[in-house]
Amino acid sequence: MSTILTERSALFIKQAPTAPTPPAGFVETSKPILVTPIFSKISTNRMNGSMNSQDELIDLCHSKASFTAGVDMRATGTSKAHLKAPPEYAELLKVSGFKGKAGTDTYELHNTTTAIPHGSAEVFLDGHNFTFTDTLVGATTFDFTIGKVANISTVLSGYIDSEIPATTPNPKVTLNPEKSLVVSCLDIVTYDGKVVPAENIIIKTNPQIKESYTMGGTAGIKQNTITNYSLTMEIKFPVDGANYADASTAIRNADIKEVRIVIGADKQKRAVDGESVLILCDTTKMVSYTDSDNGGLLDRVLSFRLFDSTNPAMRLITGKTSGL
Repeated sequence: MSTILTERSALFIKQAPTAPTPPAGFVETSKPILVTPIFSKISTNRMNGSMNSQDELIDLCHSKASFTAGVDMRATGTSKAHLKAPPEYAELLKVSGFKGKAGTDTYELHNTTTAIPHGSAEVFLDGHNFTFTDTLVGATTFDFTIGKVANISTVLSGYIDSEIPATTPNPKVTLNPEKSLVVSCLDIVTYDGKVVPAENIIIKTNPQIKESYTMGGTAGIKQNTITNYSLTMEIKFPVDGANYADASTAIRNADIKEVRIVIGADKQKRAVDGESVLILCDTTKMVSYTDSDNGGLLDRVLSFRLFDSTNPAMRLITGKTSGL
């Protein structure tokens, strides 16, 4: 008996009409990737004068799958080439509604207001692989929790080329030598220019996904498409008595404020070139809050909507981040 080792999984993904050829497109994930095809079943009655006269058929062209890719955020490196190179999670964000743009010594990922191209991928699990061609889209969550590694989790969904995995040896890959970004007390969050003592920040893309499935042989359509999405942010922190009424005031007045987040700050709480991630949300609106008891202290979670204005609703910048 040859058992399957789940930790021997690997993801290769690209926002493109065809899957990348490994090792190109490799994304280092923090947990095993498991693909379980979802078979489309059709139940039919068969009248024969007896009970229990039903049958189930399988639509062989309608096999879907979804899987989660969790990625620990890492520094990009300080060399000139690394400063403007896309981070390894860039393709996950691109299939979730972001566009990438290389600058002179930065790389920026920002949400887009135009159509979102699909992604393609090869997923390997201990000598077996599934292929997704021009079908994948993602729903992404950013999780910045104090004392933990900054994490991006993307639920990828689409139609699978074949529900029967191919037998293919796992490709050889090279791991990223840069350090993981641990969310620490040095990192900083500002809201309307004021520092927020955040314990946890969650940002979600919340996509609306439409499944398209048509006849037409090789010309038929089998795709998932993001038709719209709504960026949201939640910030959790202990409430200061002097600011107890601030959230209610901001919601009532429909205030528009800026949120700025630095992950990987130095001891002076500044962004460090090649070692920090800067997130800019220029136009946010607080829409609700919830309070809870945390061992006798009052904790609050602020919920925001992120809106496009002069700049996109959310910009994630790596590379030369100092001074931005």
